[in-house]
Amino acid sequence: MSKHAVHKYPVEAEREFVVTMPVGAQILSVHAAGDDASMWALVDPRATVAKVERTFRVLSTGETVRDAHELTFIGTFFVKRGLVFHLFEKLPRPE
Repeated sequence: MSKHAVHKYPVEAEREFVVTMPVGAQILSVHAAGDDASMWALVDPRATVAKVERTFRVLSTGETVRDAHELTFIGTFFVKRGLVFHLFEKLPRPE
């Protein structure tokens, strides 16, 4: 049985951002503390050598999304100022 660990990754304040994670990392949740948001992922510590860049997008409530078919919902988070945001992962394009 393989052992896994939960790792924390920052959610950038930009609309779209890239995070380098171990291959096979499973996103668990997203939460904010104050005005800073983070996401947590279950990773296999043995996979730390093999990494992949994953693209995420932060959308606000009511925002028009033209490429929803290319996004997977991760979660909704609230920041201190009372704003609500939604985190999505952009699906990789088939090669």
